[in-house]
Amino acid sequence: MFAQMGPTANLFLSASRLVPIGLSRAQLGYVLGIGADLTRLLNSSLFGEIRYAGDFRSFYDHPNAKLWNRVWMFSLGTTL
Repeated sequence: MFAQMGPTANLFLSASRLVPIGLSRAQLGYVLGIGADLTRLLNSSLFGEIRYAGDFRSFYDHPNAKLWNRVWMFSLGTTL
């Protein structure tokens, strides 16, 4: 088992159909996750993890909409 926690820095490059007013290009955020080495359980070199990444503030703030960057990630991997 392992855990992951750390900061993120993101740069918003472009968007369609959003008014540029209220758009924040640079975002600071965080990543939290847990994972497990499944080698012994499955008798192969495999690991899995789940991570959540989010920003500390919205990247778009307008009277009609407030948008956040929040992502769930599921990963399976192996060693080479």
